[in-house]
Amino acid sequence: MRKVKIQLVNNLSQLAKTTIHNIAHSRKIEAGIVLRSKIIDLSLCGNQNQTIADDLGIHYNTVGKWQKRFCAYVNIINYISENHKDDIHDLIISVLSDEYRCGAPPVYSNEVRCSIKLIACQSPKDYGFEFSQWSLSLLKLVLIQNKIVDNISKGEIWYILDTDKIKPWKIQYYLNSKEKYVFAPRN
Repeated sequence: MRKVKIQLVNNLSQLAKTTIHNIAHSRKIEAGIVLRSKIIDLSLCGNQNQTIADDLGIHYNTVGKWQKRFCAYVNIINYISENHKDDIHDLIISVLSDEYRCGAPPVYSNEVRCSIKLIACQSPKDYGFEFSQWSLSLLKLVLIQNKIVDNISKGEIWYILDTDKIKPWKIQYYLNSKEKYVFAPRN
């Protein structure tokens, strides 16, 4: 069994301990932050990493990782809890939050994305087709023929258009009905 390696947390102020306990039992805060605060809360009670991991259903390395991250901020947390008591909750939330993840770089440049949206907002008749509305297959064909992209999936075209809620295949709405209503005069 691994021992708890979180000696600095024993120096934590009572206000910070109470705040961590409240976050650990919160129902309104993000679940990941609640789980991490439970790790710290159980560590403060003197539980071992393996016991904490078993109780929370996570790996013991995760317990150690969040203990280590939290220990790096103990001095700052103590300073804030003594001098700026109103900010302690937000500080602990930010310490227990995920780090920024940049994600995968975009496959298509902003110029390509703008070109796709521009074509989708025009009529297919402008490109020599006799269709009145765009389909994803037709958009793909035009994009490849005009050498805007070498290859693109219909799903990617849909995703690019959906970010701005552009639906060129849905231009007829209920307000633009083709039927002409004839209203009879009321007596």
